[in-house]
Amino acid sequence: MEKKMKQYIQNNIRIQFLSQDVVRLEVGKKGVFCDKDTLLVANKSAFDGVDVNVVTKSDGTYVECGDVAVFVPSDAGSLVGVKVFVGGKIAYVYKFLRNSGELPALDKTPEVFPVADNPRVVLPDGGYRPNGQSNNGYVIDDNACDVYLLVCRGNAAKLRRLYVELTGRPELVRLATLGSWNSRYYKYNQQQAEQMILDYEAHDIPLDNIVIDTDWRKASDRGIGYEVDEVLFPNMSGYFRFAHEHGVDVMFNDHPEPQQGCTSCIDPKEVEYRVMHLAEHLENGLDTWWYDRNWHTKLISPVKGIAPETWGMHIFSDVTRYVRQRQAKNDVVYRRADIMANVDNINNGLYVGIGNSASHRYSIQWTGDIGTSDQDILEEVTDMIRCGDNCLPYVHPDCGGNNGNPDKDTYLRWMKFGALSTVLRPHCTICVKRFREPWAYDDKAVEDIVRDYINLRYRLLPLLYTEAYKSYRDGSPICRGLGWNYPNDKKALACKTQYMIGANLLVAPVFGGELNNVPQSFYATPVDVTYYNGRELKGEPIAKARYAAVNMYCNHTSPESGVPVYDYSARWETTLCPKKDIALIVEADDGVRVWIDGKLCFDDWACHGAIKSDVCKLTANTMYKVRIEYFQGGGEAACALHYTEQSDGDNKPVYLPEGRWINLFTGKTYDGKKTIRVKVDDVKQLPVFVRMGGAIFTARNAHNTKVQKWDKLTVDVFPSKNASDSGFVYEDDRNTTAYKIGEFRTTEYALGYDDKQNKIVLTLGASKGEFNGKYACKTRKIKVKYHLLGDCADVKEVLVNGAPVKAMLRSRKKSEFPLSDSNHAADSRLLTLEFVADVNDEQTVEFVLNK
Repeated sequence: MEKKMKQYIQNNIRIQFLSQDVVRLEVGKKGVFCDKDTLLVANKSAFDGVDVNVVTKSDGTYVECGDVAVFVPSDAGSLVGVKVFVGGKIAYVYKFLRNSGELPALDKTPEVFPVADNPRVVLPDGGYRPNGQSNNGYVIDDNACDVYLLVCRGNAAKLRRLYVELTGRPELVRLATLGSWNSRYYKYNQQQAEQMILDYEAHDIPLDNIVIDTDWRKASDRGIGYEVDEVLFPNMSGYFRFAHEHGVDVMFNDHPEPQQGCTSCIDPKEVEYRVMHLAEHLENGLDTWWYDRNWHTKLISPVKGIAPETWGMHIFSDVTRYVRQRQAKNDVVYRRADIMANVDNINNGLYVGIGNSASHRYSIQWTGDIGTSDQDILEEVTDMIRCGDNCLPYVHPDCGGNNGNPDKDTYLRWMKFGALSTVLRPHCTICVKRFREPWAYDDKAVEDIVRDYINLRYRLLPLLYTEAYKSYRDGSPICRGLGWNYPNDKKALACKTQYMIGANLLVAPVFGGELNNVPQSFYATPVDVTYYNGRELKGEPIAKARYAAVNMYCNHTSPESGVPVYDYSARWETTLCPKKDIALIVEADDGVRVWIDGKLCFDDWACHGAIKSDVCKLTANTMYKVRIEYFQGGGEAACALHYTEQSDGDNKPVYLPEGRWINLFTGKTYDGKKTIRVKVDDVKQLPVFVRMGGAIFTARNAHNTKVQKWDKLTVDVFPSKNASDSGFVYEDDRNTTAYKIGEFRTTEYALGYDDKQNKIVLTLGASKGEFNGKYACKTRKIKVKYHLLGDCADVKEVLVNGAPVKAMLRSRKKSEFPLSDSNHAADSRLLTLEFVADVNDEQTVEFVLNK
């Protein structure tokens, strides 16, 4: 027997096809099912559902839509035994599942991927705000049996598109978020905070955002209260006005403490308190909240399975949205409710796993308090790529490291990576030798290099913002692993240390090698340790010990009998004889000094979390006397030695996928599908490559995004007879949610080779869509920079819309920074031309080649 219907119900089981590719299996309670959006599945109400065929057979019932069929056993009272067939083959068999935000690796994508809404948290009407109800209107079912099946058919991109369509899209950040940040844990006063903004202007370095860490308030050491410290900031609203007049947005850090007597963060008393105080600062002029999970206590989750980190994101985002809607007097179009929070869960750089299917919706996320070493850069590159694969597009580090003191070269490696990553937010704690401003090294060369990279980031904002919109639309990353663009290339899929921005720009950050513990075979003698009371190795020893290696980790425990848990110091002495050339690294929580053969090679005598720091290089089969002095100041304790193998000089291996690629700094071109070695001894350079046959759209340099208009764009054309390119540039008002109701504009483009007429053709399509505001230009000045490369270098004529034009031949300038808005390039000679066009008209530029 066959029937058509919208859903199939058997006893307490309900089967729905929300679409042809999204299937829901649900067990109700006493015949009652859940049709509301939930915290973990926030967008199911957007699906209309599709008709299904219900076929009853002797063994059970088949609920069918297209070639997808759900089999329900005839005697089923639960989901046990339920199967899903795709194309006649079993693709999924039900088993109990808890919610997770971890998606499969790109090359491990199944036919069907399950998402469990468990624990199921039904959201109250009106969101997180006082409503007088028990649990403030949140309804929690910790034992819900509710599974959504995403029929992605092995397609990784389709899986992520379906995932964000169902669970909620990552919020598109305001353009300013993609600009430059200043951030530090520092007890500013109002004059200092204003001066920091002026310093960026004086140094001619772009700035869009400044962070005032937790000391903006009274009693800030524990995050208690929201009262402004008027000794430091006598006129906080005046400070907000000052910052905004200079085009800078302000973020406050908050380490929220739960209210006394509240059992969870949805306790009505907690809700009333949090909403009132978060809202009052937003209404006073604050731009963004930074929800920072507390060092001491955290918000209390009302249910196991959803961590306080995600609850905090939900709360801070919801309150921000409420305030912005109220300010706009509009529940649909209002300022975007951006926040910053910890990734749930990356533990101070260590990727633990994305905890649930809610956290990806909340915009700016960072990886916690990390160190400064090259190994930390490596960890952050891989974290960013892994999070991007899980639909978290704005995950980023404390650029430069929260803890520690990077030397100039390491600082530059950080900043070069940060400038070409998701979010550029340099940050550090207060107990460092230098903060992370580009001028902190008192070295003009360092400052100039950082300025060049930040300016490059601003020029690339049309590309970054377009990729951010795509992330909102379909869950794809801004900075994507190579496997996204090359899904059939096993080496590209395996590469987690390089990434693409868009279709054409490949970035290979520079960092150290793989971190290893110093093995026992490298120790020529045992490790003798002497412990002392206090932090200064003074007085009589309280304990002595002998170890096989320097490898101490104590989680609020004593390292030896007679040694206190906190506030002690130790001297470690041994002899190393490494079997290979290595770079020695010390990890410490808290202070540490390291002597090699009597020479002090590393000194960081301060309290901080565990950080790894470079000590020196050691030569194979050479004896080295090592002395380490260490103190434990509180909390966890660590003192350990690690190493990385010394690299092959200054050559970095870079894998290039299929195609032909050009190094933007050197102009060298390479065939793809192989690993090349790139010299990285020039601190000005970074391995950045463009795919030949591609086009890169850039804007002009600007001091911040508020003054950067896209009525002038440059198109760098990297021609090829064997490759083509197509895409679009995305624009909107940069600030509000109007884009969600279609108020945005796209300009499509295509670049390719016409073999019949022997010409390279660039087509700029007529813009589609429209939006309001000062950034909605009607005409646009286009500069085309045609790179004279390979067999496309001999151009005899240039046409714009069929009419010949004069293009200027520009010499190569090796000193030019890549993708500059000048008329020259470091990689090659150029042909340049400029024209003004109506955005509603299509433009065609042809470069006719000599035969």
